[in-house]
Parts: sequence; C-alpha cells; structure tokens
Amino acid sequence: MTANDVAAALARGIRSVAPVASIELFPIADGGEGTVEMLLTRGFSPRTVSVSGPLGTPVDATFAMNGTLAVIEMSSAAGLSLLPGDGPNIESALASSTYGVGELIRYAIDSGATRIVVGLGGSASTDGGAGALEALGARIVNANGQPVDRGGKGLTQATHLDLEHLDNRLSHVDFVLACDVDNPLYGPHGSAYIYAPQKGADSSTVELLDGALKRWAGIVSTACGADHSHASGAGAAGGLAMGLAAILNTTMRSGIDVLLDASGFRDVLLGADLVIVGEGSLDQQSLRGKGPIGVARVATSMGVRVVAVAGRSLITSGQASQAGISTIYTLTQLESDESRSMADAARLLEQTGGQIARDSLADTQQSHSAGLDKVVSSATDAVRDIPNGASLAVGGFGLCGIPSVLIDALLETGTSDLEVFSNNCGVDDWGLGILLDARRIRRMVSSYVGENKEFARQYLQGELEVELTPQGTLAERMRAGGCGIPAFYTPAGVGTQIADGGLPWKYTPSGEVSLSSPAKETRTFNGRDYVMEEAIVADFALVRAWKGDRHGNLVFRQSSRNFNPLAAMCGAITIAEVEHLVEPGELDPDMIHTPGVFVQRVVALNQTQANSKRIERRTVQPRDTDTDTDKERG
Repeated sequence: MTANDVAAALARGIRSVAPVASIELFPIADGGEGTVEMLLTRGFSPRTVSVSGPLGTPVDATFAMNGTLAVIEMSSAAGLSLLPGDGPNIESALASSTYGVGELIRYAIDSGATRIVVGLGGSASTDGGAGALEALGARIVNANGQPVDRGGKGLTQATHLDLEHLDNRLSHVDFVLACDVDNPLYGPHGSAYIYAPQKGADSSTVELLDGALKRWAGIVSTACGADHSHASGAGAAGGLAMGLAAILNTTMRSGIDVLLDASGFRDVLLGADLVIVGEGSLDQQSLRGKGPIGVARVATSMGVRVVAVAGRSLITSGQASQAGISTIYTLTQLESDESRSMADAARLLEQTGGQIARDSLADTQQSHSAGLDKVVSSATDAVRDIPNGASLAVGGFGLCGIPSVLIDALLETGTSDLEVFSNNCGVDDWGLGILLDARRIRRMVSSYVGENKEFARQYLQGELEVELTPQGTLAERMRAGGCGIPAFYTPAGVGTQIADGGLPWKYTPSGEVSLSSPAKETRTFNGRDYVMEEAIVADFALVRAWKGDRHGNLVFRQSSRNFNPLAAMCGAITIAEVEHLVEPGELDPDMIHTPGVFVQRVVALNQTQANSKRIERRTVQPRDTDTDTDKERG
C-alpha cells in the first residue's frame, strides 16, 4: 500500500466512528524518493526534462517548482532504480555518475529558481559529486589535461578541478541539501565502505572507490581552499553532498525537516487535535529521524498529540514517548500472522482508525480548552526544538524589546546555521550579537548594522551573508507574511540597487563580492514605479512583551512595539518571553497588540530577567555651570 492508501484507510475508519471529524490526509516523504510526488500534491508544479541517467542513457526526470523554490530528487537522475538489466553490479558501481543531477540543477535555474533543495537518497553513484559539477561547467582533468571518465573509477586518474567556466548563475542561488545521514566522505565510515556494497561493489571495488574519494577530496580542497570531506553528511549520496557543499552556497538540513517546511505542514497543524503517523516497522532505525519521528517532533512542539500506526513495533513505550508518540497501534494486535496481516492491511487499518477515534478524539475534545495554556516551564524548553538551518524572526528595535532570555537559551542549545530576520543584530555582547559571536548565524536580513562591530566584521570578511533592506520594507514584509500575502509593491527602493539588483550580499575574504542581490520585478501604477517585495515567513519567531496572558495575548510598550508584533505575526511558531504574566481575561482587549492566535509558547520572566535591559548608547549633556549659577542667584 502507498502512503496515500494507508492514510485513506485510516480516515475511513475514523469517520465510521466520528462522521463529522475534519481529517487532512498528508502523506510525506523524507527527502529521498517520493519527495517530488509529495510536493506536487501540496501546490508545487511539475517540470519534466530529459537528463543523463547514472550510466549516461537519457532519462526523463521531474522536479517540483513553487515560485523561485525548486525541489530536486537526485535519485530521479542518478538513482539505483534507473540502472538497466538486473540492477547494480561492479561495473555500474564504478561508472555511475551524478552528471544528470547537475543538468537538473541547470534546468531549475533556467526555470527561475533562486533556492534549490536537493534530496539526497537512493543514489547509484559514488563519484563525490564530480559528475554534477561537470554538468555545471567544471572541468576535471588528468595529468595530461584531458577530461577523466565519469563515475568513481574516473576519479582515480583525476589531478585537477578547473572552476573557471562554472555557471556564474550559481552564485545567486541558495542550495539546501536534504540529508539524514552523517557519514564523512571517505574512510571506514565513509560513503564507499558503508553504501557502495548496496550499489553493486565488492570488497576490492569498495577499496578502489574509497581511495578515489580520498583523492577527489584533496583535489576539491585545493580548488576551493577548504576541506569539506570530514563534515557530517559529506558522504551522502555517494559523496554528492561534499561536491556540492564545497563549491556552491549550501546548507545541510534533515530531509524530513526540509520537506515539512516546504509543504506547509506547520500551517496544517494549526487547530489540529491529533496527528497520526505511520510506519511499516517502528524500530531503532525509525528513531534516527525517519519521517514519522520528524513529524512527531514538529507536532509535539506545537502542542498537538501524536499516535502511531505500524505493522509492528520493536520500540518500548518509553522510547515512543521520548520521540513524542503517546500511543502505538500495531496491526499485529489485530492479526498476529504477518502474511495475513499484509494481505488484509486495508481492513485492519480501517479497524485501527475506528479504535483511534474511540480512544483519542473524545479525550482530545474534552481537554482542548486546557490546551490553551501556552506557558512553557523555561526558555530552554521553549527553544529546544529549533533545528539547525531554521529561519528565525526576532523582535526588538535597537535594544528595546530584545528577547534576550530566549536568545541566551538558544545559544545554550547549540543550534546553528540560522537565517535571521531582525531590524538589527543587537550589540557585540548582547542580543543577537552573542549568536553572531558564536558563529551560529549564516544569514541576516536586517535594515542596519548599528553598533555591532562583529556584525560589520563578519559581513565585510565574507563570513556572513547579509541582505540589507529598508526599515519600512522589512516591517511590511513581516506583516505580509503574517497576513498570508505572498508579495506586495512599494515605491521604496525604486531606481536603486534594491530594485535593480547588485547589492553585495556576501564578500570573499579578500573583499570581492561573491553574492549579490538579484533584480526585482517592477511595475507602474498610476504613473508611479513600484518594486515587488516578497513576504517573510519564518520557521520560528522570538519576541519580548511587556505583558502577556496564558493564552498568548501580548501587549508591548513604546519602542518595542515597532517590530515585535510583526515578528510575532510572521513566525510559524512564535515564542514570547513576557515581563508580566497575567491570567486570561485580565488584559483589556482594546490594549492587546498581538492576539494569541499568533503565539504558540509563552515564557514568564522572573524579576531579574524582566529588569535586565540595555541602553544602546548613553549620552550626557555637559552642564552649563555659569547658567546654573545665574539661575540660583535669580
């Protein structure tokens, strides 16, 4: 049964007990095969093109597009399922290439993509991404200056990587590598030793491929000036992860996290009482971050209860609870014979759906009002599930209304590779400045640098990508994101690099511009030119309020109102630290700036935390002694 079939059977069972239940079917993938198919059911559009298969034979590959976001499955161009005949063998293990993946990337850019997600999984190749780079314009040559053969075997003859003719559009594209393995490129735990045997390699072939990847790592390191071969996940998809990460603007993220973000899963969860996840066998491998566990993690972070349905379960109730699953329903509870269970799976799933309705939905409805209490015990608990690579909207204006307690807690969790939307970036030793100093921020979208010298240094030395945007535009982009408006037109920036493109977003260490802003769409209305700005929707938002109640209704004071309410609106999950926590009903409705519908978690500050506030610049006016003396005499 497909994921759609399983979900439909469970839904039929639930409706047999609760006919008016509102049910959303949401079959998922985790970044591997099935990813594009999943996104095509969530509003993405298909693009089908002809590319080189793993052994060079043309194949039709489909990727998904939504605006300027493209999602590619590397397996659609270089997957095991594309190998001819009886499947993988020694010859295919040595010759399979990722050239078609590079062609897919080119086609995605041709289609207007400025952000490309590459799902790493199901690979037939062990070429370290060499084929993909070649398709993007790189040359890989031997000692005689001649191109080497494609595939892992060809790397044994490689001596030089020439990037002179690399497609220059790549510098304007952000790449996300969706991956759920942590293997390095080479070595006992590397790509060849762990994955090449399932691609047809015998022991001697594994040894040859491992040596080829080690050789390739040195060549790439020489070409780009950094060694990426030992990074976590570098060996994913036969080393494709390392090849792309070394040369392109990439971020590595969990496959399931990427897909849940791209498909709008958090939006679907709003108002849900229960999430049901499914797995053929719930086991130790499942606990390592496969789809159902990733879904459970996100759902529980938003206060939604999760149950699991599985053919069988090999994990304990304690392990399930730790993973965010409250109850496990197995088909073996209804039919102990595995073969009969599989043959009659649809009927058993319908029975299970009915049982879930009886056991869970009534209890959920009774406790729903209690679930309105959004207070979390500590700031650490509130931010614990913010993953690496997340986008973050942060409130505050200058140093007014900075959610400093939540930022401190986020620093302690070790979360990194963040993209942050905020008016500014604090100062060197406070607010977002401490995340900058710890190298936790990959990209900033803000309106000014302010008093933060480290912000300026990292930007100018090429350590930080920065998109500077007019202050009013930044505010409206956040507001639009919170209102569900994808984009809007504004006259701010027309006739400048903001509209025309070319603003430096990132420098090289030598001071050259390595990434600049693209041109934006402009239109004329009533004789005046306007530029289109896209809305900001962040994975999480951190804000600080003067007062708040347990339902998440917030009140801000004075300057802190400038960006905190907007940041709260544009976060998929908004976390508020409040100086004064009150009970529901105590706030005057006319004084509430942010309704609780925008807020998922509330952290009550103690008196010391509430009183901890900074002044960005203290000035003292010189005293006029003579004038004061005259006044005293008068």
